[in-house]
Amino acid sequence: MKLPKDLTHPLATIIEQCEYLRTVEIFPVCGSLLEFHAGAGKVFDDPHTIAGIEGVRSIEVPPKSDRYSFKFANFVSYSVTDEMFINTVTDEVFKGGRLRSYSKSHFLDYVSAATSATDHFPGNLLHYQLNTLDHTIDVITAEPPELVMAQIGK
Repeated sequence: MKLPKDLTHPLATIIEQCEYLRTVEIFPVCGSLLEFHAGAGKVFDDPHTIAGIEGVRSIEVPPKSDRYSFKFANFVSYSVTDEMFINTVTDEVFKGGRLRSYSKSHFLDYVSAATSATDHFPGNLLHYQLNTLDHTIDVITAEPPELVMAQIGK
């Protein structure tokens, strides 16, 4: 099922409610298909010490947990940024939280200036963003992505 620009998709609501959302996998681009998966993370009960900090618990996506697959056919551009390098920008306009749809963004401006993509070809450019504990994934496309449950938790 396609993810509309207004984010009215049953899985979008579930993704927004995930306490800990992690990037599971970003697949190599195949032709003009970009696909990535995110999943609901779980805090593990195995405290350990990292860099002298005691009682650290990891947040991992269990192997049989729910995973959400995003498939962008004919995307124009994408960017993956490590979460520690994200800037909060206040002059952008978007809907959503963890999963966003932008009507005004610096990434849209960049793609418009740096590529030959226009609203005439390939069509009205859309900017989607997914924010996980690990990454921020930005995609510019003329077609909404397909969003499906990739694996049902057991």
